Amino acid sequence: MDRKTTNAYYTFMCMTDIWLVMPCFNERNRLSRESVDQFLAYAPDGHLCLVDDGSRDGTHELLLDLQRRSPDTVTVLRHTSNKGKAEAVRTGILHGASKSDHAYVGYWDADLATPFSQLPLFFAEMGKTPCGEIFMGCRHQRLGTAIERKWTRHYSGRVFATAASQVLGLPVYDTQCGAKLLLRETAVPLFQEPFLTTWVFDVELLARFLAAKGRQKALDAIREIPLERWTDIAGSKVSLKAYFTGARDLINIAREYGFRPDPRHTH
Repeated sequence: MDRKTTNAYYTFMCMTDIWLVMPCFNERNRLSRESVDQFLAYAPDGHLCLVDDGSRDGTHELLLDLQRRSPDTVTVLRHTSNKGKAEAVRTGILHGASKSDHAYVGYWDADLATPFSQLPLFFAEMGKTPCGEIFMGCRHQRLGTAIERKWTRHYSGRVFATAASQVLGLPVYDTQCGAKLLLRETAVPLFQEPFLTTWVFDVELLARFLAAKGRQKALDAIREIPLERWTDIAGSKVSLKAYFTGARDLINIAREYGFRPDPRHTH
């Protein structure tokens, strides 16, 4: 390879050097060996951390089988009781930060509503955004994409996203997409303390970054990546009731981090 090709190759390998956490709660029928294979196809230097969050359906046995099959690629952690997605992700992120030196860490929903085929979109954005620190999947349906989402979840999600944008004072379109990557050094302080919230911890994660770095830094460092594919998977653990609980949590986030709703950020 010539120098330009060699530099591009090593840049790609750095970006694919990710520690990816998948929080798992009763996912026995939705995870498979193929999931690990698909991950490695797109992130050949990556590592998958599967966190069993108190499952009761045989998920843990499946995860151990995946680990035995790919011991250098898969790590399994376990909560003996269900602690919620936020704590499962936090457990996996902090474990990765202490046990590995991956350039990026992140989390991905175990149902693969966002397929691993979307990882190259993240890598491309990471490559062209040297100041980027947080990269977030964004379910923005448009021509040429396949974003399959129930209308009830779409419209309730838009209401919630607008409220989250106002609380944070940032023009964020989709805080709740379960596909995110962060620079390792950025992630560690953000995940040190338990989150106040459970389902909307994604918003609290952004609130922590905003409180630590300031608005201009956040605008420069956070990137939303419009996905090309996303599918509403049957059996989702997010109900419409969660959106109402989330509204209460947004109020708590605003109080905890000293934010006031900003009506300029509506979309």
